[in-house]
Amino acid sequence: MEQTLKEICEDFIYYQDIIKARRIFGSYRQLYPACSFIHLCVRQEPNEEMLTLCKQIIRENTGFLSSFRGNGEEIFITMLATDDDPGVRMKLALAAYDMLRGFFPSSAYLPFLALIMSKMIKPDMFYEVSARTKRIFDLMNDDHRFLTGQEDVCFAGMLAMRADMDIEEMLDEMEYCFDQLLEGNLFHHNAVQSISHALTLCAGRPEVKCENMRLLLDALESAGISFAKGYEQVSIAILANLGISLDVLVDDFCAVDDFLSVKDGYGFWGFSKRTRYMHDVMILSAYYMNGSVELMAAVTMSVLLEIQAEQAAAAAAAA
Repeated sequence: MEQTLKEICEDFIYYQDIIKARRIFGSYRQLYPACSFIHLCVRQEPNEEMLTLCKQIIRENTGFLSSFRGNGEEIFITMLATDDDPGVRMKLALAAYDMLRGFFPSSAYLPFLALIMSKMIKPDMFYEVSARTKRIFDLMNDDHRFLTGQEDVCFAGMLAMRADMDIEEMLDEMEYCFDQLLEGNLFHHNAVQSISHALTLCAGRPEVKCENMRLLLDALESAGISFAKGYEQVSIAILANLGISLDVLVDDFCAVDDFLSVKDGYGFWGFSKRTRYMHDVMILSAYYMNGSVELMAAVTMSVLLEIQAEQAAAAAAAA
């Protein structure tokens, strides 16, 4: 394993330990690696005092029932903690959130998009991007009324911030990717919609991006790594389209998986093999990504979507 990649693997584990030790986060253990991933993306070690401060910033600026305090609060704390000025970032995020609320109902995903907007665009663009997000979301809903949910607002927002494509181009590309991926019945329909959104965020021609994803999945399966047909495919779609050669991707993936498989926290009493594969993708995304806010957000979204799916499954089992 290349030395820098090994160091990132070690940091991924170490950062989780720092975050867990503080015990300021909730009960979803998937959030620890997701927060570790965000720190990896900016090459910044978690700081306990800063995490505590950023939790306080959220609590001081929001009410008890605020969406900023929902399942994603741990993610929001980490996004603030990795910013140069978390207080200003929070104020900008609240301004972006207020604009978004003019178009969308409250949800666990809206603060996430507001925090991304506060980093990527200027405040005088908040209204325009919010309106563009609503337009893209409505068109998504027109195409797939029974699949489109509030989680898709985040993808619509990230696409709305792209200046290099018009809305019709985006919708055509998303629909092309959706049809291509569904053709082989590789995924359940909700997941394939999210994957089509993630692929549209990546650079390149849609047919090439879909093929890159297929090739990576096939190559990983040949190496003994089979991905489940769920939301973790969102992050695989991104990994396959970062411009890294297939051979290097597979070799690095196997090396990272070998590293994690023998670490505490993985195995029978820890994270499952399926979850470990998601962590492999996080590590490699941070290793290759070079600080892309959009792609960091899309990988993080795959974790939030998995948590949502787990909650839905638990609720159905309890009914």
